[in-house]
Amino acid sequence: MENYKSKKWQEWKMAKPNIEGKLKQILIGMIISDATVSKHGKYALVKIEQGKEQEEFVSHLLFCLKDYCFEQKYNSRFDKNGNLKSYYFYYQLLHIQLS
Repeated sequence: MENYKSKKWQEWKMAKPNIEGKLKQILIGMIISDATVSKHGKYALVKIEQGKEQEEFVSHLLFCLKDYCFEQKYNSRFDKNGNLKSYYFYYQLLHIQLS
């Protein structure tokens, strides 16, 4: 994961466009259903994670959100035996207004 205090991150988040329309609805649906939201400084991070069988879905979501995600790739998570468990990426809530 990138350093969220870096100059690159600070410049990027100020230039990031608002998320609108259907994409906003999809992200809200993911948050309501099975995404994880955590606080990172004064912002919230949304972690979208799906099991290894859902790699294509995670890849598609990341592609749809690519203009809004700081990291442009998804990551893999492994169990204690080194077996692939899931894929995930983070989305940082900055400009979303839920009204």
